Amino acid sequence: MGFSVGAASLREYSDRRVRDMEIMERLTGVPVLSVIPSIVTLEDSARQKKRTIIWAGTAVAGIFLALILFHFFVMDLYVFYAKLVRLFQSRFPVG
Repeated sequence: MGFSVGAASLREYSDRRVRDMEIMERLTGVPVLSVIPSIVTLEDSARQKKRTIIWAGTAVAGIFLALILFHFFVMDLYVFYAKLVRLFQSRFPVG
């Protein structure tokens, strides 16, 4: 995981593309006359929607896997829930 973060940071740091009008003006010292707009097609929108669904599904699956691993290797989820309830009742007494 550390390698992935390092690789992503290296890729971002070594990217020399200019993505913003203000950065371009600052780098060149010349005002920008025009900007080419992004053209988003229906195919692009569908691809982005699919990518978002895949990321959300991966996040849900990761949380579910973490709960399963916690349940089997750390403590039973019912015991964890009972400990949380006892903790909150001791810190925030009702009436």
